Amino acid sequence: MSRSQNKVDVLDDVVYNLRFMEDARRYDSMHTLTTLPVLIYQGRRDDVVDVPSVSEWAARQPRAILHLLDDGHQLLTSLDLMWTGTRTFLTEVA
Repeated sequence: MSRSQNKVDVLDDVVYNLRFMEDARRYDSMHTLTTLPVLIYQGRRDDVVDVPSVSEWAARQPRAILHLLDDGHQLLTSLDLMWTGTRTFLTEVA
């Protein structure tokens, strides 16, 4: 792939992501309810997504399971725990 083609691909990704964010802003996600099972992993030290907002949203969802982990935004120290928990969750909801 040429260097200029790579730049075009990166620009396309940026434009797509901006459009996605513009569309997402049209919805009030904090008041969205779902009856689907939802598994949430949230780092207590997340500096991007605040814990109270996630906790508030999860509390309104009838089938949400929220795990607050001693981790940051990327949850890098919790990967094994999340794989195990996700496997269990998917087995139970299947």
